[in-house]
Amino acid sequence: MLKVENKSEPIFFIKAKNWGDIQEIRFKLREDILQEQKSMCAYCEKFISANKEKSNIDHFKTRNLFPNLVFDYENLFIS
Repeated sequence: MLKVENKSEPIFFIKAKNWGDIQEIRFKLREDILQEQKSMCAYCEKFISANKEKSNIDHFKTRNLFPNLVFDYENLFIS
């Protein structure tokens, strides 16, 4: 598992606190998280190519078991 140091929650994400907002910014969010991860999958550490549509924004602690962490930036990773 990739250790991501210094995750920094972007301002645009702080302002977005519902799923409608997230859907509008998901490409920028994916780009920012992927940059923090140095273009590597958080789980297998393989390189994620420029075709970012094939990558996912994952909740490390699942949404159904940890609903309070749904909008927690520290819980979001790219796979």
